[in-house]
Amino acid sequence: MKHFGKGGIYVSLDAGISVELKSKFAFDIVDCLVSQGMEIYNSCGQIYLITSNDYDWDYLEISYDMLRDYIEFRQSCGYPIGIGLLKDNVRITNMLVDGSDLVTFNCDINRKTFILDNKIYTDVNWYIENIIMLLSNKFEILSLKYWEMR
Repeated sequence: MKHFGKGGIYVSLDAGISVELKSKFAFDIVDCLVSQGMEIYNSCGQIYLITSNDYDWDYLEISYDMLRDYIEFRQSCGYPIGIGLLKDNVRITNMLVDGSDLVTFNCDINRKTFILDNKIYTDVNWYIENIIMLLSNKFEILSLKYWEMR
């Protein structure tokens, strides 16, 4: 199943990158990204988070310290953790930690793309350079998997 993108050219429905890191602490991963320039607060001072075990998302106004406590609590209970990541105040991905050893970054939000042979492709290199490389500065990456459903 496909849908039309720019100019009627097909683009995949779903894409993401899953990373297995040596660190298993979700807040350390968020803190690593934030300390290297990734943003979590939107222009209204809100963070986009998973707020239930049913993967409901909502914008919350909480401090960075409260965010740490929130993430550590959810992780200790085995609940899914999700947080929206921004660059230049534009959400570029959602990070998901769902109890497995993988951290998943969704590539569908404001997707970075390129066109080749009249088809739109996800620019995986952009995600690797702007997210995964930030993680590799602090964590050992055990595996990396890119997936795309067309």
